[in-house]
This record gives sequence, C-alpha cells and structure tokens, in this order.
Amino acid sequence: MDKGIYLFFFSDPPSFAVFEKKDKIVLVMDYAQGGELYDYLNNMGRLSEWEARRIFRQIVSAIHCCHQNGIVHRDLKLENIILDDVGNVKIADFGMANYYSHTSKLETFCGSPLYASPEIVNGRSYYGPEVDVWSLGVILYTLVYGSMPFESNSLVSLKQQISEGDYRQPSKPSGIDDTVASESALRSAGTLLSRVRAPPPAPRPEGGPENLSFVVDWPYIQKPDHIYFYSQRK
Repeated sequence: MDKGIYLFFFSDPPSFAVFEKKDKIVLVMDYAQGGELYDYLNNMGRLSEWEARRIFRQIVSAIHCCHQNGIVHRDLKLENIILDDVGNVKIADFGMANYYSHTSKLETFCGSPLYASPEIVNGRSYYGPEVDVWSLGVILYTLVYGSMPFESNSLVSLKQQISEGDYRQPSKPSGIDDTVASESALRSAGTLLSRVRAPPPAPRPEGGPENLSFVVDWPYIQKPDHIYFYSQRK
C-alpha cells in the first residue's frame, strides 16, 4: 500500500475510503470542485488581504493537525492545495508524507525546488516539521504578494537564494487598498514571513508540532474575520 494512503487511511477518523481493484489501489475522496489553489490564484490575479489570510489560516490548521499526529507532508505547494465548491481548503498529495520523530531525523530530500527549505536544497537531514513551515512561508508570500519569493532559471542560483533567505519583495502586497487591507495586518504578515523563511541558524524551531504553534498563534492568523470556513452549498 502506498505510504500516503496508509498514513491517512489509518488516521482517526479516516480521511477517505480506499480499496484494491486488480493491480490498482482506488481512493474515494471528497470532490474538489474548486480545483487547485495554483489555478485559482492565477485566475484571480490578486487576492484581497482577508481572503489570503482566510485561505492561509485553513492551510495552517490542516498542517498543524498533521504535525500533532506525527505526520509531515514534505511537498506543500499551491498545486497540492485544492478547493471545494465554496473555496474551503483541502490538502492533497501525501505521496511524500512520512511519520517523524523528535529523536531522529529524516534524510529523504523531496518536494518542489521553489518551495524547498535550506535543509532540503543543501542535502541536510531534518526532523520534518521545519520543512513544512518553510513551505508555508513560501505559500503565504505568494498569497500576499501574488508572486514567488525565490525564482531563477538556474538551480545553483535558486539554491543560493533559498540558503541565504534572499527573497524578492515587491513594492506592495496584492490586494492593497483602503477597503480590504490594513497597514498593521500587512506588517504582521511581513514579520511572520521573515520568521518562517528564516534560514538556519535563525529561529525556525525544529521537530514536533510546537514548530508550527508560533504560526497558529501569530496575530496575523488570529485576527478575526467574518468568515473562516464557508458553508457548503445545499
């Protein structure tokens, strides 16, 4: 059985149904009518500040749940985040997921280069949650600014950018206007981005679900919005 299926089929409650048919393993999952977050962001061009926060908060909540259950995703990216018919987030593609431990490190170097942490691009072992936290920082940057923080046609140059935390910062985030964004919220988002993208040895805590707790408790995430999860259409 594929590792990604095993991890969540045996979680409580199970996230989907699975059965075998001849030489195939068949998954039955919720239909994600909204498609990939990558396509949604491309089609929208920009997200309002509150929508970027709402989506990111749901992503963080899902990954925090994974970490609390000892699971690290290791391939977080816009293409692996899908939306239901009303825009709620679902995390997809757990093919690279694995259990992690406080006492031992993982050594599989996986994921997508644009979202990869300094540990991954430099071939260093890692506990697990810290690489998800880095990828979350890349995702938040993209939601807020509408572009990728690290981009290069050269893998050598991309590795250097990631290793040094040398990211591009546009002149202003997407969705900024008097009706949808506040200066304090954007400053809070910027500070959070600096923390989650901090290259070693800066404080991006290693190991355990507490690694993501500072993100969950961050004022930018905790700021109340009138909508957190959209209700399903009847």
